[in-house]
Amino acid sequence: MRGSKIKSLGQLQRICSDLRSKGKKIGLITGCFDVIHIGHIRLFRQAKARLDVLVVGVTLPVDI
Repeated sequence: MRGSKIKSLGQLQRICSDLRSKGKKIGLITGCFDVIHIGHIRLFRQAKARLDVLVVGVTLPVDI
């Protein structure tokens, strides 16, 4: 999993399938992380303590 940390859906499916076959626990967090605050940090730390791999989906902010 070297190189870019940004993955296509197909790449992510293959990576997660491989990790699951190895018994890894995978979690997903999605959100708009344009301003990181202490709540985000706590969430990431809790996930790190419970999971082997954390997938982070980033929602881009949109001006309306």
